[in-house]
Amino acid sequence: MAESDRRIIDGLEFVQQFLFPRILRAATMALQPPRLVLGLLMVAALMTVGRIWHSPTVGPQGLTAGRWSPDEAGAGEEGLSIFQATVDHVAASFNRLVEGLALLRFGQFFAGLGDLFVRTPIAAWQHDKVFTIVYGLFFVVVMALGGGALSRMTATEFSSGEKPRMQQAVDFALGAWRRLIFCLLLPLLIAGVLSLLLLGGGWFLMLPGLDLLGGLLYGLALLAGFGVAFLLIGYAAGFSLLVPAVACENCDAADAQQRAYAYVLSRPLHLLGYVVVGFVGLALGFVVVSLFAVALLNITGALVGAVTANPAMDGAGGSALFALTAGAATGDDLSWHSQWSAWLVSFWQMVVVSAVGGYVLAYYFSASTIVYLLMRRVCDGQDIAEMWEPGVVPGTMAPVPEADDSDEALEPADSGAIDEQ
Repeated sequence: MAESDRRIIDGLEFVQQFLFPRILRAATMALQPPRLVLGLLMVAALMTVGRIWHSPTVGPQGLTAGRWSPDEAGAGEEGLSIFQATVDHVAASFNRLVEGLALLRFGQFFAGLGDLFVRTPIAAWQHDKVFTIVYGLFFVVVMALGGGALSRMTATEFSSGEKPRMQQAVDFALGAWRRLIFCLLLPLLIAGVLSLLLLGGGWFLMLPGLDLLGGLLYGLALLAGFGVAFLLIGYAAGFSLLVPAVACENCDAADAQQRAYAYVLSRPLHLLGYVVVGFVGLALGFVVVSLFAVALLNITGALVGAVTANPAMDGAGGSALFALTAGAATGDDLSWHSQWSAWLVSFWQMVVVSAVGGYVLAYYFSASTIVYLLMRRVCDGQDIAEMWEPGVVPGTMAPVPEADDSDEALEPADSGAIDEQ
């Protein structure tokens, strides 16, 4: 008997069952130039719009410190803009998360995880509600469109094995922009509507006589509260599956939400295991990319600075593995040309730092897409190579029905006959 390329033991095909190591491929996928470029463009868009909020409203202690006012600041105390404070807090939390995972300090890892995803939005909301809402919506748009293109590239590579073209992925994301954006907003919108209903129901308990009706209907309020809790918890657990669902199936927002929530409920332990593998790949990839960026920044800064006394180079280099910084020369005694030189040096270093951030985004959406395909296979039995292509009904694998030429040919004749009568 010819030896098979695959081994089957007691009816279990290991090659087809244990596919979770493929999640680690996202670490190398994210290094591909098209994905890095998309990730860098996403970071650039977020940084450019965020700098609109340049007024200092947060104390130098950072985003999680108490409220701060420029009028109450001490001598020499400079505040931070809400955007800069948020960026610093996100960077510090992410570095703490990755460092904890890389060094197996799990307490530090979970602290960074909580800081990144829980304390950041809460602290930003407490400092500036307008910024949190407006910039949060812009953040969703960037994540939806850029993430849709990145997820589409990963899905294409998995289905055909060919390197995807960035232009095709971008065209898909722009064509599906409504579905991509609303798949991230729909659960929050539904939860918001239910929350407004609960707030409105509270008025019944404030009015004499109607408080009895409010108490009677409190059971319905609990059902609405259950809906809010279910939506928010499911959103947190299945957030990473929403954009990949649209990228792989070209489905609408409601279908993407249904798929993500169903996969979370059907196989939560599978999802947890995939997420753990994804975090391991993130830590490994980030350490490698950061080491390269640190070497690039420090070596360039040291060599160029060794042959010049220009103070513009004072802020060059000086980066560490978990403390990447663009640096900047400081001092009011710099000449105008030295100030511009220092700004340009800082700008190019920021490009390198932003590229590392772009890698993180590229990895996140690549890994999320792989996890989605694996969860779909486990829950629905659908092959990971299947994905939506032009000519297929959105949200399905069924081909678009072809028009009946005979019916179309009869239609003008029929209409003409009716007109003559």
